Amino acid sequence: MIYLPHRRLAFRGGDPEPPDQGNLIAWYKGDAGITLNGADISNWADQANGFDLAQGVGAFQPLLNVGGLNGMDTVLADTSEKIGPATITQTQPGTLYAIVKQIAWTSTKVLIGLGTGTFDGWMQFNTTPEIRVWHGSGNAEIGCTIGEWHVITTIFDNAGIGGFIQLDKGASDTDVVGAGNLTEIMVGAAVDDANVSNAEFAEILYYSGGHNAANRGLAQDYLIARWGL
Repeated sequence: MIYLPHRRLAFRGGDPEPPDQGNLIAWYKGDAGITLNGADISNWADQANGFDLAQGVGAFQPLLNVGGLNGMDTVLADTSEKIGPATITQTQPGTLYAIVKQIAWTSTKVLIGLGTGTFDGWMQFNTTPEIRVWHGSGNAEIGCTIGEWHVITTIFDNAGIGGFIQLDKGASDTDVVGAGNLTEIMVGAAVDDANVSNAEFAEILYYSGGHNAANRGLAQDYLIARWGL
């Protein structure tokens, strides 16, 4: 079945949309483009370019959490659940945003996989509550609070600023994170199905190009406004 989303109240005449759509490669919203298998999600449609995320195995399908964040639906992927990957080829730099809540973990896992490696993408790191961006090397990382929703921003740009990660609109870190380019995207695990995380996702945006501070602010403000954070 195709899930028909609940809509928010109008925002400037309609549902808000992200900025810089000409460079928007992939866009996943927890309250839109969801195909259900019972209460579970078998397909999460990309709202930008058709890079849909699918999961055909029922035991691995994430759960639709109705009204999961301020009355809007979210995607809950626990310790066995993940969706994707979708094949996307894009050369660095690139900018990734997501509204995510880490539920718990006891070892290093992957929240969003972005390459062919076992840990490429966003790692939830087990020594302290933090998210670490990894794409072959380095350790750009930012502290987070388990059980709370955050807007996380990451830039992959080793020909320029390196790897950049920011929590909400506050603290950030920059470091080398490897020269790998985007090849696939997977939500809830690495693209090779390893290191399944325990997290909930509201919205994900992936852009071509490294967003500057002004563009990051626009994308962050969009996410904060749309989800009432």
